[in-house]
Amino acid sequence: MEEYSDAHRHFLQALMSRHVLLKTEARQLFLQACKRINLEPDLDKFKDEMKAFLLTINAELQPLGLEISHGRTESDGSTFYTLLNRRGGAETLACAAYDELQLQLLQQVIQEIVTSTRGDISSSTALNLVDKLPKKVSRAAAQAMLTQLEADRWLELTAGRVALHTRCILELAPYLRQHYADHVRLCGLCNMLCVRGVNCEECEARYHLHCVKGMGKNTGAAVRCKKCRSQLELP
Repeated sequence: MEEYSDAHRHFLQALMSRHVLLKTEARQLFLQACKRINLEPDLDKFKDEMKAFLLTINAELQPLGLEISHGRTESDGSTFYTLLNRRGGAETLACAAYDELQLQLLQQVIQEIVTSTRGDISSSTALNLVDKLPKKVSRAAAQAMLTQLEADRWLELTAGRVALHTRCILELAPYLRQHYADHVRLCGLCNMLCVRGVNCEECEARYHLHCVKGMGKNTGAAVRCKKCRSQLELP
């Protein structure tokens, strides 16, 4: 499996078409890819073999500035795999397969979300951002843009709220740090960028909800900020 093969191409093509794979989906796709070359993974070493498999793909992608990486969703902490452009700056947005208006709307939505108090905005607020575009766009066209951005895993739309998909946060981390240094924070537990999470009311600390929800679960103790020891108010 150290030699790049049709199995690796099959996995990569599937990931590129879906943008994001949950951990269970990635594992299943790995098994399917192995079957294409009549290889049966050792279930006792499954994790190590899949890791080596992905490293082989990444070695091929490295000259292109691309990498298969994994992270955890801000919504529920689920592990997922995605293909990232490691350049991660404004050029990442420029390389997205969107026209100028779509990119401008995405940038407006990113700014509104990152600078908001709770790390997400209402669907109506996102839709109204179309009024800031240099060209008049209908509400129907704007909604179609937002729907496409959700389908491509730049945005996450849930219960009338719009947030940045964690794939977007991972890929645009350098861009977010550069343009919104006063707003982006690292989670006080996992040290990854945290746009939407639990804020400490006494200091500037922020935590992913999935990082803090298990704290004190077995003891019943209050969940406290690691920085100032104040009690955190969980939703």
